[in-house]
Amino acid sequence: MADHASFDPFDLNKQAFEKKDDTATRLTEENGQGPLQASLQEADSFDPFGIAATALSDSGQQEDALSTSSPDPPPQVSRITRSKLALPPKLVVKLTVYEEVSSTAKIGSGVEGASEVSLEGNVYAQVQCSDAKKNAPFGIVAIQRGTSLALRPNSKFTTVSPSNLPIVNIPKHEIGYVPIAYYSVNEQVEHMPILLERKVTTHGESCRVAVQIRSKLTNRGDMEDFTVAVAVPERVDGESIQILRGEGEWDELQRIIKWKLPLLNRGESFMVSAQAKLWKTKKPNEDIRFPVLLRCSSTADQISSVEIQSAEAEGHPSSLTSTTTYSFRLLHRLT
Repeated sequence: MADHASFDPFDLNKQAFEKKDDTATRLTEENGQGPLQASLQEADSFDPFGIAATALSDSGQQEDALSTSSPDPPPQVSRITRSKLALPPKLVVKLTVYEEVSSTAKIGSGVEGASEVSLEGNVYAQVQCSDAKKNAPFGIVAIQRGTSLALRPNSKFTTVSPSNLPIVNIPKHEIGYVPIAYYSVNEQVEHMPILLERKVTTHGESCRVAVQIRSKLTNRGDMEDFTVAVAVPERVDGESIQILRGEGEWDELQRIIKWKLPLLNRGESFMVSAQAKLWKTKKPNEDIRFPVLLRCSSTADQISSVEIQSAEAEGHPSSLTSTTTYSFRLLHRLT
C-alpha cells in the first residue's frame, strides 16, 4: 500500500506542493510582507517632475497664511455686554389728526375761497414696537406756518419733557388709536378745500337763488355728507317757493330750504336752485340776501396749516417710522 501511495511517475504531488508555496508567497506579498510591497513603494515614490514637493510647499504656505490671517478669538459675551450691544427697538407710529372746523367766507376779500376759520384739533396715535414687553416712548411736534404750536397733551398718555417737548408713552395693551393731544387754531385760510358760491336774481316780484359747491382738484380725496341750507328772508312768500334743481325740502317753520348730497368727487361740482315770489317789488338798490350754511366732511384733507410730526424721545433711542393722516368736519357760512 505504501508503494502505491508513493508512486508518482509524473511528479504530480510535487507540482501541487509548489503551487501551494506560490499561493502562500503571493498572499504574503499582498499583506505587505514581501518584495511586492517594496516594488509598490518604489512606484509610489516615482516623481520625475517634483509634483509632490511642490504640493507640500504650497500646503505649507497655506498653513502659514491661515495661521497669520486667522481671526481673533470671539469676545466673551455676558448679559451686561449683550445689553450694551443691543440695537434700539423699531417703532412704527401712525398719527391721525381730526379737525372740527367752523368757518365764514370772506366776501370781497379779493382771494377766491378765503375764509376766517376757527377749529379744534384732535391728535390720535397708534404704535407698533419690536420690544415684546413695552412700547418705546416718542415725542410729538406741532408746527403752524413755520412756527411751533402749543399742544394740550392728554395726561393719560403724554408728559412734557424738560425741553417742553410732549413725550407720548402708550401701554402695550392699547391696540387701536388713542387720543394724545389737542390744539385750537384761529386763522385766515386762503384756499379752502371747497368753494361756495351764491347768485340771486330778481325780476319784478319774483326772485331766484342758486348755490354752487365746487371741490378743488388739488384735494387729496373726495368729500362726503353734504348738507346745504339756504335761509329765506321775510320778504319772500314762503308758500310760493319752488325747488328748481336738486332734491330739496322746504321747512316752513325754520324758513330754510335744505338739500343733501352723499358724495362729491374730487374736482367736481354740483348746483341747487329755487325760486319764489316777493311780497313787494324790489327797489333798484335794494339787496335781498339768502344766507347759506354748508356742512360736509372729508377723510383725506385738512383745513388748517398745522403739521403734526413725531420725533425721537430724549433718552429713549429708537428706530422711528411715522405717518400722518388728516380728516375734518366743516361747518361753513356764506352770509
